[in-house]
Amino acid sequence: MKIKLDKRQIIEEVSNINKPFYIYHIGKKGYKEILPGGLVRSKKEKDEFRKKYKLSKDYMTKYNFEINAFLNPVKKEHIQLLRNKGFDVWKGEDLYLYKININDPENRKKIKYINYTSTPEQTELQKKIYWPILEKYRNADEKTWNEKMKPYFEAAKKFKYTKKDLSFNQAINIDEKILKDMQNLDKWFKFNSIHGNKKQYATYIPHIQLGGVKSGLKFESVEKVI
Repeated sequence: MKIKLDKRQIIEEVSNINKPFYIYHIGKKGYKEILPGGLVRSKKEKDEFRKKYKLSKDYMTKYNFEINAFLNPVKKEHIQLLRNKGFDVWKGEDLYLYKININDPENRKKIKYINYTSTPEQTELQKKIYWPILEKYRNADEKTWNEKMKPYFEAAKKFKYTKKDLSFNQAINIDEKILKDMQNLDKWFKFNSIHGNKKQYATYIPHIQLGGVKSGLKFESVEKVI
């Protein structure tokens, strides 16, 4: 069977083979490498995390090997804004910014898939479908919760960058206009400070998730943010 390839896509992918693709991970001081939560949290912590955010066991198994990061450097004023608004995840402690080139061969081979989450289109879906369901079934059992969430998951399938597992090449060749909008952290931190869930990582701040990571990623630099 012959596969028809899009010439523009081939040119973009070839041109990006060695081009750095930087992401920025927020964490504590002293990391030697960037690890997914599943390699850092204890079993008890994983169970508590899953119950707190109402995640299915299957989803949690996947999430344990994902690393979250932003698409541009996070600034002190971004974090201070959310702290002033009482966001739990940004409380108190000193935070550091780790700059990672995921297109470095050593990192690239460790990443099995990539998805973009909290994207503008996902924000619309959450507003129209996710949050109304959440409010109604917040205390439901896991089986009921997964059943009631089906409309959200079905709607999300129609969008290109809404929480979908992309290949590495698909992810780093994302449409430039979409990427530029997601990189506008001034805009999205402000929006999140008004509309975001104060117990979540970044409800309305577009960020990237690196999946299937079962060993540490190296970073190029680290600096204190706040």
